[in-house]
Amino acid sequence: MNVDLTAAARKSYFQIHELEELQNAAYSQSLNIKEKTKALHARRLKGGKEFKKGDKLRSKWTGPYLVKEVFQYGVVELENPDNGTSWKVNNHRLKHYLGGPEESIEMEETPLDPSH
Repeated sequence: MNVDLTAAARKSYFQIHELEELQNAAYSQSLNIKEKTKALHARRLKGGKEFKKGDKLRSKWTGPYLVKEVFQYGVVELENPDNGTSWKVNNHRLKHYLGGPEESIEMEETPLDPSH
């Protein structure tokens, strides 16, 4: 049997280098995607979270509430216009109130008697 080992070695060498190139391309592409995602996230954090005294806000609780005072480091004092109580909360939990129906519990009355 006459087997040419140098041709097999060359083929293996080129396959290894081709795989390394594919790996490097995938790595650089994943870095680009991470950078774009990081920039998008930073843009979203920068805009829309500035509150001023008198703004109407909605939180994860019921609302809307009024901004009584804005402190440093993202602390906002809210006031409930219904009863005048106030408390401090982190601004990450707040959103601007854009109008629309306020949250209220409304139950539809359905008669149990089918004749009605």
